[in-house]
Amino acid sequence: MTMPPERSRDEVDREFEAIVAGWTPSVPESEPPEQPATPEPPAPTPSWVVLPESIWRGPTNEEPISAIDDPAAMAEDDEHFEPPPVTLPAVEDLSYWGALAGLILGPLVVIYAVVAEPFSQTLIVTLGVLAFVGGFALLLWRQPARREDFDSGDDGSRV
Repeated sequence: MTMPPERSRDEVDREFEAIVAGWTPSVPESEPPEQPATPEPPAPTPSWVVLPESIWRGPTNEEPISAIDDPAAMAEDDEHFEPPPVTLPAVEDLSYWGALAGLILGPLVVIYAVVAEPFSQTLIVTLGVLAFVGGFALLLWRQPARREDFDSGDDGSRV
């Protein structure tokens, strides 16, 4: 690739002046067309009501809400919540531990039978599937027979 020949500063200035002298603006000299007036919205009918912008948009003032600025005012509105004590299942609860063992050990036994390919693979896979199904059945059996009514007056979440 060859470099263009060096030109003197005077040559560059003369070429630029020639370009600028021959340049004509491409902006039309006529006045821009007048913008039509915004059409009036249709009059509300009984089935269609126009809400003022302040209702659906919310407050537009620059002032922040005073309760956010005052932590004491926010603390007065909050009720203090203390969670009830947590009750864990008893260690002696055999149905819990049986369900847990069946749900964990059942798939592990099936994976072992597929990977290690022992002498009686069909028997071991069957035992693993039965352990999993038994653990799941114990888990369902442990559920209470009847839940509390939803209209008990408690508005808290159900966990």
